[in-house]
Amino acid sequence: MRKTIKTATAAFLMIGPAAQAASLPLPTASYDATAAVDAGSSHFTATINAAGPKERVTTQVNQIDQTVLVDLSTGSAQLLIPALNAAMPIDSRATGGLNLAQLNTLPVTVEGQETILGLPATRYGVKGDSRQGSFNGHVWETASGILLKVTGNAVHAGETTPVNAVLTSVQLRPQDPALFQLPPGMKRLPVGLNGLMKGAK
Repeated sequence: MRKTIKTATAAFLMIGPAAQAASLPLPTASYDATAAVDAGSSHFTATINAAGPKERVTTQVNQIDQTVLVDLSTGSAQLLIPALNAAMPIDSRATGGLNLAQLNTLPVTVEGQETILGLPATRYGVKGDSRQGSFNGHVWETASGILLKVTGNAVHAGETTPVNAVLTSVQLRPQDPALFQLPPGMKRLPVGLNGLMKGAK
């Protein structure tokens, strides 16, 4: 997710026959990053803060910021709605969009090693069905669980969307625990549109 795309040079190194792995490892690293995403005809940017399996992802689409707090260990997520001073729980594994929580549920195959943004990464082939769709493509992830790049096709409700997502910068450093918590005074809304509409009254 990005405004200006910094091209990342990836040096590919084969490591022999492909090996099966159960799934992508959960993240253990603490870092902040920027990313660029193309999904079909949509292009948007994002900033990411992560501390192990906890992530804060802020995307900007049509100049509107949207922030989601995710716990990859449980698949839980909360959408922050500043205009209502509220947060709405969402199921990160059941959303139509592509996300790491969804990818973590799919089987992967180890294909090789590359270097992206100066970080060694394993390239995985990913193919399988999630709760509301499927994905067929490749992901590049570090040993500490930093997802550096995703390419492939996501299928949701019978519609295929080509996806290309890549980190454009990453800094390994401790993160403020408050980033992964609801802001003080922010209320929790029930799941679904009914709760959202009640909160707007």
